[in-house]
This record gives sequence, structure tokens and C-alpha cells, in this order.
Amino acid sequence: KMREELRQITKKSVEDYPQKARDKWLFDWPSQIILVVNQIYWCMEVEQAFKDMEKGDKGAMQKYNDFQVKQLTKLIEVTRTDLKKPDRQKIMNMITIDAH
Repeated sequence: KMREELRQITKKSVEDYPQKARDKWLFDWPSQIILVVNQIYWCMEVEQAFKDMEKGDKGAMQKYNDFQVKQLTKLIEVTRTDLKKPDRQKIMNMITIDAH
């Protein structure tokens, strides 16, 4: 029952991710879910960058890196706002994963 519930929540979060700004999306879901979904999208985006490179876009990986830096910078900006402790922890977890 619990695994099925987590699967359903993850599926909904995956669908919700492209609908909102990432720094807003993460407040709508449990930390465990946002970390998984964040990694799902990271994999898809890196794979797309490789495909773009194969098609001749030699700057695709650099463009994706620039995109990642912007995402990371936005999360850091959010940490400078007034946040509840659980929300701050979520963001710090994402920053840690994104930075490594």
C-alpha cells in the first residue's frame, strides 16, 4: 500500500514538474519525492544534451551546464528568504544533490 502511494505521488510530481517553476514546485511535494523527481529530470535533460551533441550542437552540454547553474542560483536565492525549517531542509537537500 505504501509503495503504491509513493509511486502515485511520484507520478503526479513528475507531471507537475514542467508546469511550475522548480523553486515553486518543490514546496508542493514531500522531500523524498522531489529528490527522486529531480534526478529523473536531470537524467532526461542530460540525455537530451547528448542527443543534441550527436546532432551537431557542440555547445549542448555547456548550455545545459549554464541552465543547471541558473537553477542552482535560484535555489540559493530562495534560501535567503524566510522559510520554515522543513522547507529550508528540502532546498538544502536539492542544492547538495545539484552541486554534486
